[in-house]
Order: sequence, then C-alpha cells, then structure tokens
Amino acid sequence: TGGGRTRARAGKGAISVSSEEIRVRLPTDFLDCRDPFVLDTMTKRVPDKILARTIDFNREDLTPRQVKKIEAIGTEMKENGKIRLIEDKGPDVEEWNSFLQPYVDEKANWWDV
Repeated sequence: TGGGRTRARAGKGAISVSSEEIRVRLPTDFLDCRDPFVLDTMTKRVPDKILARTIDFNREDLTPRQVKKIEAIGTEMKENGKIRLIEDKGPDVEEWNSFLQPYVDEKANWWDV
C-alpha cells in the first residue's frame, strides 16, 4: 500500500502506522475494551509492566505506602474494580478527581473507561 500501512477504524481509538510515523488517536471520553489491544493494555501491560517499571525506576523516591498504593491500582485494574476518587493530598488531586468524578457517579469499572 504505497510503502506504508494504515490500520484504523472510524469513530474508535486507532493506531495508524505508515513509513513516516506512528499516530495514536484516542477518543477523548472512552476506550473500547472490546478492542483486544486496549483490553490487553488495561489488564496486563499497565498493571503488570508499566506500573512495575514505574515503581522500579522511582523506588528511591517512593515511600512503602506509595508503592502499595500503586500496586493496589494495578490489582484494581486487573480485577476490573470500580473507578474511585483519589484520596491523597497531591498538588493535582483535585484536577484528577474532577476528571474521575463522572465515572465514579456512573459506578464505572476500569475496563469501562
């Protein structure tokens, strides 16, 4: 196909690959976990690999309590737990919670959002 290839689905999150670039286009309000790539990402890659690497790369700067919280998020993701508000005092917690609130109100699970 002209030296590059493109895989995309109209109206859904998609990855476009060509010889010049890789573009990831995601919808602003949802990820479709019926898509095997998204489901694998949210049930394996993020909780098992990405969060583990985040802990490893930042271990010197994290308290044991913070490590446990990150690990708990990974468990919730793998088990399709309910989305909940962040209970912490970080500088951007209010902003994150404003983003999460609609999902909490809907009683959404990790695989729903």
